[in-house]
Amino acid sequence: MKSVQERQKELHLVILFATVASIFIVIFGAIGIYDMQMMHGGSGAYIIVFLFMLVSIAAYIYVYKVLKKYSVQISNQEEELSHSNIRLEYAISGTGDGLWDWDILKGEVYFSPRWKKMLGFEDDELPSEFASWEDRVHPDDLQTALQEITNAHTDPEYDYNTIHRLRHKDGSWVWILDRGKTIFDENKKAVRMVGFHTDITTMKNQEIKNKKLENDLKASKELFEKFMEYIPANISIFENGVVLYANKDTNAFFGEESIVGCRVDDLLFKDDKSNMIQNSFSRALIEGGYEDIVKVQNHLNENKIYREFAFKIEDELHSKVGLVSIDITKEYQSNKEIKRVLSAFERSNISVLMTNLLGDIEYVNPSWCKITGYSKDELIGQNPRIVESGYISSETYIKMWGQLTKGRIWNSEIKNVAKDGTEFWEDSTIMPSFNQDGEIDGYIAFKLEINEKIRLKQELHDKDEIMIAQSRHAAMGEMISMIAHQWRQPISVIAIDASNILADVELESINEEFLREVSGRIINQTQELSKTIDDFRDFFKPDKVAEDVLVQKIIDDTMAVIGKSLENSSIEIRLEISQELQIKTYSRELMQVLINIIKNAKEAFEPLAKEEKTISITVKQEGDTIEVKIMDNAGGVDKTIIKQIFDPYFTTKGVKNGTGLGLYVSKTIVEKHLRGILDVYNNNEGACFSIKLPLSIHHG
Repeated sequence: MKSVQERQKELHLVILFATVASIFIVIFGAIGIYDMQMMHGGSGAYIIVFLFMLVSIAAYIYVYKVLKKYSVQISNQEEELSHSNIRLEYAISGTGDGLWDWDILKGEVYFSPRWKKMLGFEDDELPSEFASWEDRVHPDDLQTALQEITNAHTDPEYDYNTIHRLRHKDGSWVWILDRGKTIFDENKKAVRMVGFHTDITTMKNQEIKNKKLENDLKASKELFEKFMEYIPANISIFENGVVLYANKDTNAFFGEESIVGCRVDDLLFKDDKSNMIQNSFSRALIEGGYEDIVKVQNHLNENKIYREFAFKIEDELHSKVGLVSIDITKEYQSNKEIKRVLSAFERSNISVLMTNLLGDIEYVNPSWCKITGYSKDELIGQNPRIVESGYISSETYIKMWGQLTKGRIWNSEIKNVAKDGTEFWEDSTIMPSFNQDGEIDGYIAFKLEINEKIRLKQELHDKDEIMIAQSRHAAMGEMISMIAHQWRQPISVIAIDASNILADVELESINEEFLREVSGRIINQTQELSKTIDDFRDFFKPDKVAEDVLVQKIIDDTMAVIGKSLENSSIEIRLEISQELQIKTYSRELMQVLINIIKNAKEAFEPLAKEEKTISITVKQEGDTIEVKIMDNAGGVDKTIIKQIFDPYFTTKGVKNGTGLGLYVSKTIVEKHLRGILDVYNNNEGACFSIKLPLSIHHG
């Protein structure tokens, strides 16, 4: 569209052209008339020329006035049009729409301030070009929008109307309703396109939400229908005795593929059933809903017991009745047995808890309420962890749930805390409960209060510790005796060498080479004495830290203590270790066990006149367990006493030669401290002590 200035400029050019043309017409017209008159010899040529010029001037003045008047009219029209456009712009801005005007031939696009504001831009931030729009169209919408523009440029009857997204200045997307009209020239060529942008983001987002809601509702309906089909209950909806909905279990009850659309009177076989159903309808409509236990027969005439839930469903037109019936025949038949069991639980001194799969308490008997100090109301719905003391490690509970979820029974002694803060011990046995399909549906715990047992156990433990201490003291005495025996030879060597040195000093015949030799022997013997002191100290030092150690190292340390004694008794040690085995254990306590057993084997040889005396030690690994076997060829243990040799104070050596604690203490250490097993049996040549230990020990 041409502006006012452009039209006025064109009009001024027309006036100028007309003026120049009029002048030329007058001049050439006058010249022509003058020439004609002169050719004919007329004297009135000048008058004619003068009159012609007057007429031409008058015509020019008339044309000028007409053109001037037209110019004023055009100016007024253009001004009015300009005001109209301003008013249109104001009107459009009042609607919230943005105006765009595209001069297709020039490639210029006018975007109104409101158009730009929709996208977060000020009026001077976007250039007036097609790319300002095209570059901001969402990639998924661009091709469709461009195709709509092409359609509008090729078909005069086509209404440009499309929805697309434009990128906001902040990076978000604005949904735009874009409407426009194409202007064609006389050749049906698109020359101009004008339209409006309407921000429909809120509406579109709501539309998307509604669509999602619609899809969710549809999915929920489908899920609900599927869910209803698989609920183990008869579910149906009736209106005036006609079935509107029935799930598969309801259809199966009547022995039909589908009972939808059937009347109840046509489905039931006996009048009492029909009356019962009709009474259910009436009661539900009057009361709004109810719950009851009913006895009915199915299409096979099997007696069934159902827990029935009836409820009224109201809509704008009619009232319907929903019916949910759960088959409780088996539960009802076993109800008397359950009552008898629960009655026994209520009177039992053993605590009983029942939980669901999540561990929430569903039943607890009075015994556990009494022990914990909590009432039934306080415990129902709670987790048994309500009495947890923190004494039991998390690893223990992980193992417990690992057993239970596999359908196994778990038993352990647990220390808990009552409501008043008092600690108590329980022997807890927990087992899973199963439904009719063999699936775990909860857990049952039987708990026995064992405070007295734990007290006695602690006393026994203290007694064991005293016996272990006594055994160590006895071992200390024996080791002092062995050390004294071992020290005789090195002390004798030192004394002889020292005497030789003194003799040479008195004779003043000291030989430097001899002195070096003697001093070297004295140093070696001193080091041997020091080593025996270190072995003694290491054996009796407090040791309660489990450490990673080679089994070979433990055996070597044992031999350092008792090896000399075995050598003096002509006993050969045969050692066999299948590999470089490492174990995490209390090495000093294991060493004490080995010394006790080897010493016991050494003493078994003493009354025998045997030339070849051997003690074999073999170490092998099986899975996460190692086994140490100590075997001798001393004839074995008397069958009549083999079961007694681990009893405290049992001995066959007499009071002077033994305390009767060595093997008892060894078994206590192995089984209670080292978490292993100590056993004894006879082989072909003698006794065999078997020590089985875990590769890693953890005390909790």
